[in-house]
Amino acid sequence: MTRLGQLYRVKYLQKYGKTYGGEKVIEIGCHDGRMLSEINAGLRVGLDIEPRKSAQDIALVKADGFFTPLRDRSFDVIYLLDVVEHVKDDQKLVSEMLRILKPGGKLILTTPHINIRLFPPFLTSWISIRWGHVLRRGYSVEQLRSLVNQESKVEICELQASWYRKLYLLLKILFFISPKLTGKLLDILLTYESKDPYGSNGFLLLELTK
Repeated sequence: MTRLGQLYRVKYLQKYGKTYGGEKVIEIGCHDGRMLSEINAGLRVGLDIEPRKSAQDIALVKADGFFTPLRDRSFDVIYLLDVVEHVKDDQKLVSEMLRILKPGGKLILTTPHINIRLFPPFLTSWISIRWGHVLRRGYSVEQLRSLVNQESKVEICELQASWYRKLYLLLKILFFISPKLTGKLLDILLTYESKDPYGSNGFLLLELTK
């Protein structure tokens, strides 16, 4: 089943025009392939340690992102969404992504900001642990930039995600009751968030062009 955070990422990537298609597109840590179902591509590949198929026409690969069974320079677009904060050797993971990315291809990476704050603020640490952020809560812009090839074109946005962070606990409860209604509410929240999108208490969105 699609998770709340996964649904929100899908929607904000759509809102900010980051759902790139291509001949070959892959998502690392794809879970159930919900993100890939929104992408127009000749070949859509989802890689996960425990992939769960829910979308059609998506090739699922059960593998570790550190050692993908994929050829060099084989994908036009790679999505690495809220994954790097979970792994011990984040540099190695990103290096593997750059290995399989074609010249001129794009890597889209998201992760929480190191200063992320949820509402109420005193629950931020507890929720971060519930999200599985035991190695690190998130990254600064400088830390994230240090992971990627300096010769590549890199753009990093600090997304404030103000309403999502303020209403997270309520959204979590609503999502348990009705994912469809939650999705509609997220669309409304993103309309308001896009009017003042930038700030350092939410998430980081990195776009790399090789």
